[in-house]
Amino acid sequence: MLIGDVAGMTLRPWRRAPLLAEGRPLPLAAVLVIATGLASLGLSLAGVAVEPEQGAQRGADIGASVVLPVLFAGFWVIDALVVDAVAQLMGRPGRRRRYLEVSAYAWPLLVVFGVVRLVQAYVDRAAGMPASDAGNAIGFLDFALLAWFVVVVTVAVRAVYDLPAASALAAALAPLAVVATLLMVLLIAGAVLHGAGTG
Repeated sequence: MLIGDVAGMTLRPWRRAPLLAEGRPLPLAAVLVIATGLASLGLSLAGVAVEPEQGAQRGADIGASVVLPVLFAGFWVIDALVVDAVAQLMGRPGRRRRYLEVSAYAWPLLVVFGVVRLVQAYVDRAAGMPASDAGNAIGFLDFALLAWFVVVVTVAVRAVYDLPAASALAAALAPLAVVATLLMVLLIAGAVLHGAGTG
């Protein structure tokens, strides 16, 4: 059932999301998100190991890989908080728990990013240099994956909150806007403090 739900949400979310919205255990959803983070961690570390030597960049890549499970779990919860708040502003009742249950089945799609990175690493290694033209071309698959992830999350929002497509898309994109705004505020604050001589 779990594999069928994940496959259905990944390949045909408009059919699977309404079924998931009928209810799935929240602990299973949490395990699914954490397992996705761990799988992404493993694939990312494998990609770092395969890539041609990049010196100091390797340490940064390993550090970024290690935090993936925590980032996945944290963003899953933040996503639910923001989407639920936006849906309530649109006149829908709060269904945060149900959205957590359904949206968790979208997260395994992100493992494909790790697969793409690993393929890129092998292509770069075969070319004998990092960031080869062929490796960069394969990297453009990430944009298609990101677009599909947004579609899947939008379908999850529609299934849980019964919003029109445009409103569901706005709610699905709201967490990204919140994170981008926070990062911009931090960057501006850092620049101001540095300019004032306290950074």
